Amino acid sequence: MDTEQQVRAIAERARLARKRSGLTQEELSRKTRIAPRSVRRKENAETDFTTSELIAWAAATDTTFQALMLGDADEMKATA
Repeated sequence: MDTEQQVRAIAERARLARKRSGLTQEELSRKTRIAPRSVRRKENAETDFTTSELIAWAAATDTTFQALMLGDADEMKATA
């Protein structure tokens, strides 16, 4: 898997985690202190996540860092 594919896969898992947790992008922005525009760009795989952003995202969505980095997007969809 190349870097672009990895970025897209992480973005998809992050978006699914947010939706599963019932948060809007704005609510997630407030909880993580990631700017609303950045939340949108990260979910659309337009920009990469930093490690600290992924940790904050995981905490805000009651997900693990490992699930966001390595998890199976299909598994996350099943719980969404």
